[in-house]
Amino acid sequence: MLLEKIDLQNKYIRKSLLLKDNFESSWVTYKKQYMAALDLLFGIAKEKRYQMNSMSMPFLFIFRHTVELLLKEECVKKNFEIQKVHDLSRIAAKLGDKTLLQMQGQTVVLDWDTQGDEFRYNTWTDWAKKGYGEKLDVYFASSFFSLEQKMVNAIELGDKKLHEEMTFHLRELSYLGQVRTQYDLCATKLLNRVLDSKSQIDAVFLPLMFCFRHGMELALKSSLLELYKINKMTTESVKQTHSLEKLFNELDKYLDVAINKIPKNDPLYEDTVEKRKLWNALRAKIQQLDSKSLAFRFPCNKLVPIDITLIVQTLELYQKVDAYLTFCVDVLKSSGYIVDFDIDLN
Repeated sequence: MLLEKIDLQNKYIRKSLLLKDNFESSWVTYKKQYMAALDLLFGIAKEKRYQMNSMSMPFLFIFRHTVELLLKEECVKKNFEIQKVHDLSRIAAKLGDKTLLQMQGQTVVLDWDTQGDEFRYNTWTDWAKKGYGEKLDVYFASSFFSLEQKMVNAIELGDKKLHEEMTFHLRELSYLGQVRTQYDLCATKLLNRVLDSKSQIDAVFLPLMFCFRHGMELALKSSLLELYKINKMTTESVKQTHSLEKLFNELDKYLDVAINKIPKNDPLYEDTVEKRKLWNALRAKIQQLDSKSLAFRFPCNKLVPIDITLIVQTLELYQKVDAYLTFCVDVLKSSGYIVDFDIDLN
């Protein structure tokens, strides 16, 4: 699992992950944090070790979301009403700024005219239906934006190897579980940047927590889609919701039936019951913080008061429950406890 190499019991690591208690929820704060995360990802790209393709979707999401936050911050500066849309073209047109319109032309690869979910859920099947080629080149967009924003890790043109690093192979994303792995990997990379003193946790905890939260959502959806395939049920309700509570509750219906079939003297029973306790603790924490995938992205949904140990607490739980979250359906299925369910799950 991605977090298993991080010793969260190490006092120096724990100290570096403590948040300050003066978090201010504002468009400026959110933009700065996503901009900082994007800058760190540009720094990873510049290492030119073929790392970016394995987290192409979270990189593209963070890039596009940074632009959205920048545009909406400009709306605040100009006393414009912030539109409750994610279509960057509409927001830029309302602002009417020549620089912003130029940005649109240079970063068109970020799907300006969509609703901001292209890079959160799409797999190759989705991209192919939209007429995309197998490769997505973000090198020139990255260079324009990073130089325009005077980023520390600005992307310079003329580097063939870096160009290859920032050209993504979309066909390699064949199912939702791979997108989930990408988000977990991106969060881990950002976390390691903090632990390597290349950033501070207060500068990037919002995008970091979003990546982990989104990884959970994708893990739940992947498990449910597998169960629905077994039972030949429609998948639309799973695909459309972002509520972790709804997803957890739906999956629990299946798991309760399966777990009740396990003999009490089977080690799998005790292990499963123990993991579900941790699962429920993580579920409660994330539900409290960001129930509908908004609070870590936008300041309009008020975050609950931030505990300075938030990151440590969340990562400890995630570390313990990650394998269960990923493989619970596969393990119960291979053990013969998940078959066609003769129950009403609606």
